[in-house]
Amino acid sequence: MNTTTKYRAISPLQEFLAYEALWDRPNSSFRSLAKELQDYPAQLASTLIDQTMIDKYKKELLPVIKELPQFGIRVYGDGEFPQRLKDARYPINILYYQGDWNLTYLPSVAVVGTRNPTQEGIRRTEYLVRRLVHHRT
Repeated sequence: MNTTTKYRAISPLQEFLAYEALWDRPNSSFRSLAKELQDYPAQLASTLIDQTMIDKYKKELLPVIKELPQFGIRVYGDGEFPQRLKDARYPINILYYQGDWNLTYLPSVAVVGTRNPTQEGIRRTEYLVRRLVHHRT
């Protein structure tokens, strides 16, 4: 074992809450968050957010996520984070999901969008997803 390797404990919940706080800032985007996090060696959202803010989000969001079936969090560096996501132009450092994580090992397509879609956006997304499902190989 390489004795210079540094290990750190990562709290997925802490990172989830910190990321939510970062996303709530005006004009947050994948690009702005990726650029901001690349300047920090640990690249953890919790290094950018005060603990009192994280505690505020915990009070608001923990009851919500406890009600979600199969809610999970993956943080870059936790061993299960998909490397393909880290190789993106503006990489994310955290992924939260609902469902069976084992499905990520199958061929797949992801549809990502805004948290506040328009009715037209919802309609187009439903159309696109139906087409993708029917054309799978």
